[in-house]
This record gives sequence, C-alpha cells and structure tokens, in this order.
Amino acid sequence: MEKKNTTKQGKSADKGSDSPSPRTGSRSRKAPKARHRGTKAAALKSANLEALEKPQDARYGLLIAQPQLEALHGDFATFDWNDDYRGHALVRVIRHGIDYGVFEKMAEPMPFEQEAWATILNTTTRTLDRYKKEHRSFKSQQTERIIEIKQLYQKGVDVFGDKDNFDAWLETENLSLGRIRPVSLLDTSVGIHMVKDELGRIEHGILA
Repeated sequence: MEKKNTTKQGKSADKGSDSPSPRTGSRSRKAPKARHRGTKAAALKSANLEALEKPQDARYGLLIAQPQLEALHGDFATFDWNDDYRGHALVRVIRHGIDYGVFEKMAEPMPFEQEAWATILNTTTRTLDRYKKEHRSFKSQQTERIIEIKQLYQKGVDVFGDKDNFDAWLETENLSLGRIRPVSLLDTSVGIHMVKDELGRIEHGILA
C-alpha cells in the first residue's frame, strides 16, 4: 500500500512539474524534421526554372509543357524568335536539343549552305549528313547556337526590311567590325553579339 501511495504521489508530482511529458518531448523532436522538409521544398521550388516569374497567360502552359519547337508555334515564318516571353520555353528546347528535321525548317529561309552551317556549329558536313540520315538531335550547345543564329537573322531582316538586303550585308566587309564580313563571326557567341550590336547601331541610325 505504501508503494502505491508513493507511485501516485510521484505521478501527481510529474503532472505539476514544468518539465515536458514524454509525449511532448517526442513532438519537439519531430518539429525540426518537419522544418527541414519545408526548407528543402522551398529550396527546390526556388531552383525550379518554371516556378520563377511565370507569365500570367493561358498560353504559358502550352509553351512550357513541350520541349520540341513544333509545340511552340504553328508557323516558322511568323514565329517571333526574339520575343522575351518565350525565354523559358527556349531554355527547355536548348536543354532537350532539336532534331535535324526541325533544324531544316529553321534554316530554310537563311542563306547558309551546309558547309557554312558546319563552320557555325563547329562540326563537319559529314556529321551533319549523319544527323540527317539517322534523324538525330543536336546537342544543347549546338541547339543554342542554331537558335542564336535564327534570332540574329530575324533581327537582321527586320532592320533591313528585306531578306536579300540583309543577306548581302552579311557577305560584305564591314568597317565597324574590323573590315571583315559579318558572316565570318557567326561561329562564336561573342561574334554573334558583335553582329547584333552592329545591327542595333544601324537600326538607330548610328553608322560608322
């Protein structure tokens, strides 16, 4: 009997104590784990390109859902390659790579022959032939270069107002570019930006 009384008194003392019960202690141990999961989820969200500054437009879901260029537009001739709105979608395309069939559609209005494309893409005509025969996709770096050239070409046609005039300008020695032909700079990203800058000066009436 004496032991029982002692036990009851011990229990009542525990209830009156400020120290947490075993159950409360277990909850406090789980809390950091839950916070860790929340932090990880937040980190993943912040690293997600699609989750950052999504345009509030119904078309965005269609643009971002497919990595292939066919899903981004219905007509290559009217597609605006320099529209900042399509930045997220183009990043996905670059990471995925475009196949040779899409490349042919993109290259169709441009004046570059296969040898010129081989130089621009830092590859060989033999490799391009193999890509075409095997329906292969370009690597990310080559895909990005193709899109850069497409953006540049569209910009040039807009500035000159005519495809033939821009084609002729690409093949003409340019004083501002160091007396070299603009087309000879298209095999590097820096060169492409140099040509773009020159087009910007022409567009705003700043001539050398």
